[in-house]
Amino acid sequence: MAESSISVLIPVFNGARFIAAALESVAAQTLATHETIVVDDGSTDGSGDVAARFPFVRVIRQENRGAGAARNRAVAEARGDHFAFLDADDLWKPDKLARQMAALAARPEAGWVICHQEYLLDEGVPRPSWVPQAELASHYVSWVPSATVVRRECFERTGDYDETLRFGEDLEWLARARGRGFAGTVVDDVLLTRRVHRTNLMHGHTDGDLQRAIARILLRRRTAAGGSPRGAGRVS
Repeated sequence: MAESSISVLIPVFNGARFIAAALESVAAQTLATHETIVVDDGSTDGSGDVAARFPFVRVIRQENRGAGAARNRAVAEARGDHFAFLDADDLWKPDKLARQMAALAARPEAGWVICHQEYLLDEGVPRPSWVPQAELASHYVSWVPSATVVRRECFERTGDYDETLRFGEDLEWLARARGRGFAGTVVDDVLLTRRVHRTNLMHGHTDGDLQRAIARILLRRRTAAGGSPRGAGRVS
């Protein structure tokens, strides 16, 4: 395994309309990657077949278990020492991985790196309530998996995504990583485009789903170290 090798890990569920563009954005990266793994999480629209057309992609198929479970399966199969997560409907800027790997090299103590994002609305799709109007015309720090590159050591010490959460499992994982003492860092430029369409997973969730994820975060903090939160890593 080459030093600083990167495994690109993509879960997909019924994302045949989007995944080719996502994979093209992986192929366009200015920094070489070690592998790209797509976990087809029980799709019924041929998503896995679309991904399999790309010669650099390894497709793994499983019954539908949710995005967190699909990411965990990809991690279990990955051979790189860095994990770059990408959702099947998102797009990377060509220098995303190069910029983020440079940021990690400059911060050896950082276990993960994120970046800024922009939104791209599909034609004819009205702005959903979960996308503030101000964010459509600007950019800001993104905490979603597509914005994240994680060192293998950080992921293994933090543990898998919580598969009992069908929403917010990414935020719960980051909170747990910080609770384990892993700092993070940010590239202060837009390196991710999040596509907004009529079938985003966000559309199917309620405030209660987010509250359950937050409750899980708070519970872990209370039970760690005899009821007090562990020291959190700093994002800078």
